[in-house]
Amino acid sequence: MTRSQKAIIGIATVCLAYLLWRIDPREIWGYVTAVGWGLALILAQEVVPHTLNALGWRYSFRPAQAGAYSLLELFRLRIAGDGVNYLTPSATIAGEFMRAASLDPRESAEVRYASVAVAKVSQAIAQLVFMVGGVGFVIATGRSVTAGPYRTALNVVFWLLLSALVAFFAASAVAWRLIKDRRIHAPSNRLERWLAGFGDIPRQSLGFLADHPVRFGFSAVLFAGGYAWSSIEGYMICYFLGVPISMTTAVVIEVLSNVIDSLMFMVPMKVGTQEGGKTAIFLGLGLKPAAGFAFGVIRHIREMAWAAFGLVLCYAGGPKAKPKPPVTPSKAALAEEPFSEPVP
Repeated sequence: MTRSQKAIIGIATVCLAYLLWRIDPREIWGYVTAVGWGLALILAQEVVPHTLNALGWRYSFRPAQAGAYSLLELFRLRIAGDGVNYLTPSATIAGEFMRAASLDPRESAEVRYASVAVAKVSQAIAQLVFMVGGVGFVIATGRSVTAGPYRTALNVVFWLLLSALVAFFAASAVAWRLIKDRRIHAPSNRLERWLAGFGDIPRQSLGFLADHPVRFGFSAVLFAGGYAWSSIEGYMICYFLGVPISMTTAVVIEVLSNVIDSLMFMVPMKVGTQEGGKTAIFLGLGLKPAAGFAFGVIRHIREMAWAAFGLVLCYAGGPKAKPKPPVTPSKAALAEEPFSEPVP
């Protein structure tokens, strides 16, 4: 870890200790133990977002390539990659490399890494859209947030997220137009020369976005479904904690949790940020801070259990199949990759 990462973890640990000092640990423990057998359901429900994420990854392949990998294999590697991202201070990057490297080499390395890159962008868009829509919803229903400073901070966050989303879509539209017009492949094009320095993966990824925008959009919808499902998990946790909330409040909790997690993405295992973030959210919603801390503990248990399971899957992968021998591309294959050759 770098010094800055160590400093962030140190600050988060100090904040965690401060919260434990301010909040009666016995009250927190009372909430946590109240969950009881409900913890098994909370752990089990995570199968749903992992399945949606695996489907989102599958739609990040070209149609001719997606059939090379079963949904079960993608499901296993999604869990394994999330475990690596969760347990390492890699800014959620190490798990992506692990996924691409662990995919069965039925397809070329460029295809495998490009699929992971496309899925990462698709998931980022889904999270950004979910946060922008969710924060806008929170602001529109201002009664959900009781403290004035919280509303001010939410307004600032909303406009920052919205600006980022608009800038991203504007840049994507320009890039898509360049690719679609094939100007990107002109030998004199600076962008073409710059991309060539990174190998074929950027070209594969951009080619996919140009050829299959509907598949890419459907991938983002599936990832957004995974984020939205977490609201149901939040509702379940509060139910078993004995803290009755509406589904609307559960959505608000999940949206604000995503905002905090995005800001603190460098902290491995969300040390201190999970419990501290939930405590602040519950305080802003007029709920008991101890219940928020307990909420963070339960979610931490779920995350660590699945991360540990992900590491087991990472090291228990089956034997790799031999790569496919080179074949003469068919007309269908050439039609699938119209950007593989530069345009004269």
